[in-house]
Amino acid sequence: MGIDLSGYLSSYHKLHQMSWGEVIALDSYLNYEKGYVLFNKLIAMLTFGNEQIFLTICCLIATIPVGYTIYRKSQDTLLSTVVYLGLPIFLIQYSALRQGIALGLCFLALHLIEDKKFWRFLLLIFVATWFHYTSAVFIAAYFLYHIRIPGKVRWVLLGLLPIVYVFRSRLFSVLSLLLKSNAEVTQTNAITMIIVFSAIDVFVMLMFHGDDDNERANGYMNLFFAACLCQIFSGVYSTAMRVGYYFMISLVILLPMAVGKLKDERLALLARWGIIAGFVWFAFDSITGSSWAMAYPYYAFWQTIPLL
Repeated sequence: MGIDLSGYLSSYHKLHQMSWGEVIALDSYLNYEKGYVLFNKLIAMLTFGNEQIFLTICCLIATIPVGYTIYRKSQDTLLSTVVYLGLPIFLIQYSALRQGIALGLCFLALHLIEDKKFWRFLLLIFVATWFHYTSAVFIAAYFLYHIRIPGKVRWVLLGLLPIVYVFRSRLFSVLSLLLKSNAEVTQTNAITMIIVFSAIDVFVMLMFHGDDDNERANGYMNLFFAACLCQIFSGVYSTAMRVGYYFMISLVILLPMAVGKLKDERLALLARWGIIAGFVWFAFDSITGSSWAMAYPYYAFWQTIPLL
């Protein structure tokens, strides 16, 4: 667990010491959503406040849906797993307990989107918002997935991304009125991920060129394009990156689908292992280079964790 660990565990013990009546009566507790507060109280009651069991349960809820979705939906489970490990959605599992759980639930929501089970999907996202409010944005995923976008239009949209990037600060000033009135513009270095995502988008569109009737590919490309947009605005507003995580999960399924379209076996093998090598590098670079995740050196859940 990362930099947020001490705060999460401190809150866990404080909520354990409260009665159920006191917990339910709380109007707010720090910046935690009500569902997460009740979740803390329930786990603390069942485990007598054991920290390691609490962290293990959080981990299982956050990661089992990822493995299940890869197993059920991916054309290449190894490639999907490596892509997941190389994305920021894996790194946040070290620190962001609440959003990690919400992301796990959104992985499950992909099944309901594909099966067009809207009300079950909506209920699942509602549960996710009780752990992290930002997951509410994933409601849009249901509608984005089912919008049919012709290939020619996709190239036009891709060509607009550089323009959006150039005017991102001005555009955000307008969009911030929809987010919250006190949203501040901050400048961060997100250009590397934007370039990588744009290159992946080009590769995916080339692979599915002329295959506009592929409903599943169309849906996941729509979700990934939303992730690209969020990544552009993440450079001026950090919450945009958090929002982008929910759409970023689409790449775990989409990229193996694109590689599977290559008919030349040698070229497909080269693309597969090239992508694996790239995302392995991304994973090690982010894990060893992150100060907030504190993922390196790593402490297993059964070890004593130094609270800094």
